[in-house]
Amino acid sequence: MSELHRPVYARKNLLEMNEAEASAAIAQTLETSRRNNAKVEVAESGCLRPCDGTR
Repeated sequence: MSELHRPVYARKNLLEMNEAEASAAIAQTLETSRRNNAKVEVAESGCLRPCDGTR
């Protein structure tokens, strides 16, 4: 029987960006994650929740 793992990763962005810069950074992060996950045959089953830090 295989084990199920649920890794959790959180980070706080300390860089100040406008909305366009933040959108570009998020798109780059997703592209890189998808490429790296495909290399090691990891299914895309995660969540990226950008927020402004007020919640």
